[in-house]
Amino acid sequence: NVVPTPFERSTYTENTTQITTKITAADAPPENPIAAAVFSKKIADTVSDSIIGETLTVSQQKAIADSAHALCSMLSIDQSQLSKEIEYVILSNTAFSNAGHDFNKKLNTIKKVIKEGRWNTPVGLTEKKIVDQKKIIDPISIELKDAEQDFLHWKGMVDFAMSKGQKDQAQKFQSFLQNAQRKMKALKEKLSCTSAGFSQVYFT
Repeated sequence: NVVPTPFERSTYTENTTQITTKITAADAPPENPIAAAVFSKKIADTVSDSIIGETLTVSQQKAIADSAHALCSMLSIDQSQLSKEIEYVILSNTAFSNAGHDFNKKLNTIKKVIKEGRWNTPVGLTEKKIVDQKKIIDPISIELKDAEQDFLHWKGMVDFAMSKGQKDQAQKFQSFLQNAQRKMKALKEKLSCTSAGFSQVYFT
């Protein structure tokens, strides 16, 4: 009779563990790469929404808009203007620097200041508005001055022709004078509307 070789327990346990591990790994469903990517993005978005970067995230912009909507009545300005002011301060490295890059902490600090009646339009934003205004208004003003010079020139030519009895020449100059007058009137209206637009956006 052949005596069976003793089967050591340690060897049995080790083999069983290896077999079980292989079967479990084989039977496990493969990881869904799309689901994993979506989950990773959600985590990344949550982190980025809590941190102030170079630009605001969509969630941060919405949080600011909601805050502006709730608080704008306290300042007698519209929601859009208050949102712009809050966004400017949030992105500023010098304003409320104690909050660091913590978005929620900085926004809550701003909301507290507004509720306490201590909020003012940021100086830097006011300066930017003035620069923007000059960029648009100055070219119109220059064009208007040129039109006024044309008007005075052709008026002088009409008067000179009439003084010399040159009616045909005077009539010709009169058409140039009328064109300059129409252009001057249009530019004055444009300048007035543009200035009023800036006042409505920035100072109401």
